[in-house]
Amino acid sequence: MRLQSKLSLLILPACVLPLLVLGMVTFSLLERIAITNRLADVRTVLGPVSERLSNELRTTETNARLFATSPFVSRYLLATDADIKYSMMEPGLLEFLDTYQRGFKNYEAIELRKLDGALDTRTTGTEVQLQTDAAAAALARSLATDTAGSGFRIVQIGASAPRLLVGVPIELKDARVSLAAGAKRQGVLIIIVDLNFVGPILDRITQGTNVGVTVVNRAGRAWFPQRGLLPEQLDHALLRQLVDPPGAGIDIQPGTSGLHLSALPIFGDALLVAGIPQSQLTTIRQQLGLIVFGVILSGAIVIYLSLYWLLHRFVLRPVKSLQETAQLLGRGEYAIRVPVDSADELGDLAATLNRLGSDLNTMLNDLRTSKDRAETASTAKSEFLARMSHEIRTPLNGVLGMTELLIGSRGLDDRQRRYADGIRHSAESLLSVINDILDFSKIEAGRLELDCAPFNVREIVEDAVELLAQRAAVKGLELVADIPNEIYAHRLGDGSRLRQVLINLLGNAVKFTERGEIVVRVEEVSVDSVRMLRFEVRDSGVGIRPENHDKIFESFSQEDGSITRRYGGTGLGLAISRRLVELMGGTIGVDSAPGNGSRFYFTLDLPRALDSATDLLPAGLNGNRALIVDDNATNREIVLRQLQGWGVDATEAASGSDALEAVRRSTDDPYDIVLLDLHMPILDGLATARGIRALPGGADVAIVILSSMTGDVTRDHWTDLGVSATLTKPVRQRELHECLDVLLRGTGALRALRMEQAEAVATTTAIAPRRVLLVEDNAVNLAVAQSMLDKLHCSVTTAGNGIAALSLLQSGQFDLVLMDCQMPEMDGLTATRKFREFEATAREPRLTIIALTANALQGDRERCLAAGMDDYLSKPFTVAQLREIIEKWPSKTRAEISEMPLTNSNDVLDRAALDQIRQLQGTDQPDLLRQVIDIYLESSATLVAQIDAALRAADSVAAGRAAHALKSSSGNVGATIVTQLAAAIEAAAQESALERIEALHAELLVAFRNVQQALTSELQAA
Repeated sequence: MRLQSKLSLLILPACVLPLLVLGMVTFSLLERIAITNRLADVRTVLGPVSERLSNELRTTETNARLFATSPFVSRYLLATDADIKYSMMEPGLLEFLDTYQRGFKNYEAIELRKLDGALDTRTTGTEVQLQTDAAAAALARSLATDTAGSGFRIVQIGASAPRLLVGVPIELKDARVSLAAGAKRQGVLIIIVDLNFVGPILDRITQGTNVGVTVVNRAGRAWFPQRGLLPEQLDHALLRQLVDPPGAGIDIQPGTSGLHLSALPIFGDALLVAGIPQSQLTTIRQQLGLIVFGVILSGAIVIYLSLYWLLHRFVLRPVKSLQETAQLLGRGEYAIRVPVDSADELGDLAATLNRLGSDLNTMLNDLRTSKDRAETASTAKSEFLARMSHEIRTPLNGVLGMTELLIGSRGLDDRQRRYADGIRHSAESLLSVINDILDFSKIEAGRLELDCAPFNVREIVEDAVELLAQRAAVKGLELVADIPNEIYAHRLGDGSRLRQVLINLLGNAVKFTERGEIVVRVEEVSVDSVRMLRFEVRDSGVGIRPENHDKIFESFSQEDGSITRRYGGTGLGLAISRRLVELMGGTIGVDSAPGNGSRFYFTLDLPRALDSATDLLPAGLNGNRALIVDDNATNREIVLRQLQGWGVDATEAASGSDALEAVRRSTDDPYDIVLLDLHMPILDGLATARGIRALPGGADVAIVILSSMTGDVTRDHWTDLGVSATLTKPVRQRELHECLDVLLRGTGALRALRMEQAEAVATTTAIAPRRVLLVEDNAVNLAVAQSMLDKLHCSVTTAGNGIAALSLLQSGQFDLVLMDCQMPEMDGLTATRKFREFEATAREPRLTIIALTANALQGDRERCLAAGMDDYLSKPFTVAQLREIIEKWPSKTRAEISEMPLTNSNDVLDRAALDQIRQLQGTDQPDLLRQVIDIYLESSATLVAQIDAALRAADSVAAGRAAHALKSSSGNVGATIVTQLAAAIEAAAQESALERIEALHAELLVAFRNVQQALTSELQAA
C-alpha cells in the first residue's frame, strides 16, 4: 500500500473518532435540553388550566363562605319552629340563593345540609342533584367533624361532565347558648358546580400542541381526555408515581403508542394530567440526530481535507520527491539531486540522499574504471590462455599424433609398445589438465554454452566407463556399469557434458581407489513429482572426511595438500563437474567417510527424446540357460539382471569350482552358455574353461570369456580351449546381447567379435578417397596430419601459409581443405575470407573448409564460421576424430557440386530440432510443428530480404541485425547451414566487411532456398 493511502486511512479515524465522541456527547446534551423544553411546554399547558380551575374553586369556596355567613342562612338555621322555618323563612332563603346562583352560570345548585348529611334545603331539585345527593351527604358528614375549613368532592354523573361539590361548614352562635360555649357548627353549605366549562378550556389551550390534558379523580377515572391521547383509566400505582414527587413525569405504553405523562394536583385528590406521545419525543431525537450527524460529517470533511492538504504539502510531496530521486538513483542517474526545502527530518533525509547520489556517482566512476581494468585483464588472460593453448597444443598435437601413428605401426616389441603407451598416456594427462583449465576459464567467465540434442544415456555411460576401463584394469579394479533395462535411454540434453562429468567422477574414483570395485549406476527417481535420472559413482577408495565434503567441490581444492603430491591433479575436476551439473539444472553431492569409500551422485532432468531407435533389444533369448561365473558379486548381480530381463534362465557362481559343480549337476538340463570372468582366485577363467570342457556334456556349452584388460586372451588361447568369444569388461549391454544372440541362435560366428589388438585398430579403416588440401605451417603437425590422412587413403596436397593455399585453391581441384588458423604471412581466417570472395566473384560452388586450431576458448568456433569456414577441429586430434569430420562432409568436386540438385531435407535440416518440436505437441496444440514452420517461412523470408536491402544500402548494421534474428529463428527449426551463414554475416557486419557479407549472402540465398523446400516437404508429409 502506498504511503499516501496509508496516511489517508490513518487521518480518517483521527478526524472522525473525536468528532463522533463529541457528537454523541453533544447529541445527549441537546436531546436532554430539547426534551426538557418540550416537557416544560407541556407543563406550561397545565399551568393555565390549573390556574383556571383553582380560581374557579377559590371563587366557589369564597361564595360558599359568603353564603354560609349570610343572615338569611343564620336565621334559617337558628329557627326552632319548623312551620315558621319552612313556610316563612325557606322561600326567602332560596330566593336569596337563586339570585346568586343565577349570577354564576356554572352553579347548578346550592344546598344546606345538616351535620348528619341530611338535606335541609336546596335551590333546585333536578335529576343531577339527585345523583349528587350521596356525595353531598358524605361531604357534609366529613365537614361536621373535620377541622378543615372547606371540602371538595367531584362526582361523575353518567356520560356527562363531572360535578364539583364545594362545601363549607356553617358556624353560628346560638343566643340560647352561653357565650362561653362559643360558636358551633350548625350545618354545611354545599355549592354544586357544573364542570362542563373545563372541556372547551382544555381544547382551546391544547389546540395545535398534540398534547392531551384531563382531570383524574382518586379512583383513577379520567375526565375530559383530549382526542383519545390519554387513557380513560389510570391505575393507583401510576397515580402514586405521578404525584410523588410532584411534577415528575413518567412513560407509559397504552396500546401500541407510548406516552409521557405529567401531573399537577388541583383540588382535593384531583389531578390535572397532561400527556405527550413518545413519537413526538422520538421525532425530536431523530431531527436532532440528523442535525448533529450533518454537523459531524461536515466538520469531518473539512478537518480531513485540511489535514490531508497539510500532510500533502509538508510530508507527502517531499516524500514523493525523495522517492522519485531514489528511483532515478536506482536506475543509475547518480547526477540527480533533490531540493532541500526544510530543516526537519525530511530535509536531513534529502541531504543524505544527495550525498548518497554523489557517493554513488563517485563509486560508479571508480567501478567503471575497475571494470575496464578487469575487462582488460580478462581479455589479456583470455588472450594469454588462447596463446598458451596454441603454444602447448601445437607440440602436444605432434606428440599425440606421432605416438598414435607409432602404436599403429607394425614391428614394435612389447617393451617399445609399453614405452609408446606411456608417452600417449602422459600426453593425454597433460591434455586433460589443459582442458580442465580451459573449461574452468569458460565457466568462470560465464561463456560455457550447453547443447540440447538427443543422445543415448546408456551409450554415454558405457563410453565413459570404457574410457577408464584400462586404467582401472591396470590397478586390478572392477569397473562396473549398472544401467537397468527399464531405463529409457534416449534423452534430450548435452550428452558431451554429461560424459565429461562422468569421466571426472570415474577418473577420481580410479585415482583414489587401490583395490575393490567402482560402480556407476543410473536410476530413475522422482524429485518434487518430476521424473529425473540419478547418476551415482561408488568406489571402495580412501574416502573423504565429512568436514571436507563441501571443500572438494571448490576450485583448485583437494582434501589436503598430500593428495596433490600423492595422486596429482589440478583440483578442478569436481569444481567443473559441479558447475556443469548446475548449468544442466541438477544438483551434485557426496556421501563418504575415511576408509569406507565414496559415493558421488547427481540428478538431472533429461526429457525423453523422440527417436526412431528403440531402447529394447531384440528378443530371441527366451528359454536358454546361462551360468554367470565371477568372483565379484556386483558384476554377477548386474549381468544376472540383464540376462533375466532378456528372458534367459540365468544362475550364478562365485568361483571356478562352484561353476564346475553347477555344470556337473546340470546334465539333465544343461547350460547353453557360460560367461566366465578371466581373473578369479584359485581357478581363473582359463582353468575353469578347461574343466568345463573336460566334464560330460561340457563340449556342447558355449563359453564366453570376460576380461578386464585388452590382450589378456589371444586368439590362440580361446581357439585351444574352445572358447566361443571374448568380451572386454565392462561389457556394453548391446555387445553382450549380440554375442549371446549369435551364440544361442547357433549361427556359428559372432557378428562383432571384440579382439582389441593394436594392430587391428578399427579407426584406421580407410574411407572413400578424397583430395585434401592441408594448410599447416608447423612441420611436426604437418607430418602428423599428413600421415593420418595417408592412413585414411586421402590424396594430400600441402601448403605452408594462406598465400600458398589461395594460389592452390584457385588453380586446383580439391574435395576438402584442412586449414590451420594461425600461420605466418597470411593466417587461415584471412585466406578463407579471400577464397570465399573469389568463389562469389567467380560464381564457384562452395568448397568445404575445416579449421584446424590449437585455440580452445569460447568464440574460436564462431570466428572460424564468420570467416567462411564450414567446421572446426581442435588440436590435438586423433585419426578417429579426423575420419569422423571428413566423413561428415560430402566428397563432391566442384563440378559435381554445381550439378547437384537441391539438398535433401535430411542434409539441410537437423532432424533433432524438429523432433523436439513434435515432442512438445499435445492435445491442446496438435499442429504446433506446422505453426512453427509456417511462422518461420514467413518471417525468415522477410529477414533474408532485409539483408539484401541492407547490402544495397551499404548498411552493415541493419544487415547484422537481420542476420542475428535469422540465426536465432533458423536454429529453432534445425536449419543448421542457414544458422551458420547468418552467424558469419553477423560477425562480418560487426567488422563492417560489406564485401564478405555480399559473398556470404550469395551462399545464404542458396541455403535458404534448400531450407524452404525441405520445410515445405515436411509440411506436406505432416
